[in-house]
Amino acid sequence: MKQNFLTRSLAVAIAAMMTFTGCYDDSDLQTRMDQAEADIAELQQLVKDINTNISSLVTVVDALKNSDQITSVTPLSDGSGYTITFSKSGTITIYNGKNGVDGTNGTNGANGENGADGHTPVISVKLDQDGQYYWTVDGEYLTDAEGKKIPATAHIATPQIRINEGNFEISYNEGLTWEIIGNAGASDDVVFKQVIDGPASVLFVLSDGTQIEIPKTQQFVINVTSTDVIASPGQQAFVDFTVSGADENTVVDAFGTKGYEASVMMSNASTGSLTITVPDPMTDGKVYLMAVKSDGSTAARIFSCEEGVFSVDETAFAAKVPAAGGNVEVPVRTNVSGYMVMVDPGNQWIKHVETKAVKTETLVFSVEANTSTEERSGKVIIMPPMGMGMPATYVIVQEGMSDTPPVETGGGSADLETINGGEAGRNNSETYTTANGWYSTGAVVNKLTATYYPDYQDAPYRPKLNANEYFLGTLTSPTLSGGCGTLTITWARTGTNLGNQFVVEIQGTDGTVLKSETHVEAEAAQHVINVTPFEMNVAGDFVVVIRNQNYEANDRSTGTLVADTMFVIDVDWTGYSE
Repeated sequence: MKQNFLTRSLAVAIAAMMTFTGCYDDSDLQTRMDQAEADIAELQQLVKDINTNISSLVTVVDALKNSDQITSVTPLSDGSGYTITFSKSGTITIYNGKNGVDGTNGTNGANGENGADGHTPVISVKLDQDGQYYWTVDGEYLTDAEGKKIPATAHIATPQIRINEGNFEISYNEGLTWEIIGNAGASDDVVFKQVIDGPASVLFVLSDGTQIEIPKTQQFVINVTSTDVIASPGQQAFVDFTVSGADENTVVDAFGTKGYEASVMMSNASTGSLTITVPDPMTDGKVYLMAVKSDGSTAARIFSCEEGVFSVDETAFAAKVPAAGGNVEVPVRTNVSGYMVMVDPGNQWIKHVETKAVKTETLVFSVEANTSTEERSGKVIIMPPMGMGMPATYVIVQEGMSDTPPVETGGGSADLETINGGEAGRNNSETYTTANGWYSTGAVVNKLTATYYPDYQDAPYRPKLNANEYFLGTLTSPTLSGGCGTLTITWARTGTNLGNQFVVEIQGTDGTVLKSETHVEAEAAQHVINVTPFEMNVAGDFVVVIRNQNYEANDRSTGTLVADTMFVIDVDWTGYSE
């Protein structure tokens, strides 16, 4: 885009319009004239924005030199740039530039003479060895009439840009003289390429890649995790803190009331630790942490202390665990953290699996099945926080396996042949049930065709579990009794020959997962009936959950498991063996 070319085009267009009269259709000419005028206006706006950005760059450089800070960064309403405010240097505007609206296509005219490509100069600053930033144009230092480099500072006249006779010209003496630096073109990144607004600073990226970082002002405040301190009578409590917006002369101190004593240890100007000495007995006193900056600004935090509570329910360890294994739950009443739970390394059949935070915390220990006929025991040690009592050692006792022959109870089969009344179901979002209460979600009910499944012609419909991010197919049983020994699932992959993956869970009546198995078969063939047993051996009432995981296992990079549906044809189980 070049102004001299546009000007010539406009003049030619006007002359042509004056030559023709009568029925001549000048609509195309008018369109081109309008477009030429719009292009000239775009260049004029570009020049205005460049000069604004040059002036703003001076402010940025001086702010860096004077250790100024930024108080706010506000995007312009039209998205073309930012308004940036400094604590000492005032407010500047930075334009990023934006794409113009495409004009209407006109009809092709005669080929004219090619003009030179437009070139918008890249105006920037460069840090010299003397620690001073100097102006550059297209990577070269800008010099005055005496050949001296021109500093980028508000104390010296700021360079100005204009377009004259189709050329970009620059003046560094407030317009007294002008120098051609390129023929007119258009660019969005003449001075500033990017403004990155970070949490603690603003990074100005110039068009040539030069970066200038200016810190943001920080509110003067003391930062702590909590002002509620858990402590013990006659003991010490410690609180780490930081001070935002502190300077090298900031003073931090603390004092207590009603028997509380306090002291401060600073690591540096903004990081420290508060030590609180708690009276015995504890009172309702407070501890005050104060910070004063060199300019008189103050910040404060007020701390309250609460006596720590830590007790363990010893009765939880009194009952024996059956030989089949299970969970032991130990309630801990506490308002503190930092206690430790240790299991005797010689008793790996006991595992601390979780801590549930409720009104009281609950320690959960899983106990593996005891395959021996001998009773066994293992130690669990609970270490309270420092100053809150002695360690507690408890013993978990587990029965040995009975040497009498096992008695099998329970067992059964799912009535999947009755799902949806033995009819097809096509809606993935519906729930389809059997006569005995088995139900599917994220699934359809489809026919087992005689071509692929000849053994199921008399009961052709079965649940087909989907495998996509919206409908993950699941088949769930009603509550079943007698325990679950061996669970056998008859299934078939329906879409491809690239494998299959599904999860089988045995849940308690409260939804707790008692046993879970994931079945992966990387080369499961399409339409082939598979019979897969799972050794569960879970006592009591239970619920069976079968979940298609082909979508979650999908790895399109290797093509090993892709999202695919699977038929669940039959589910059978034996009872729990005591």
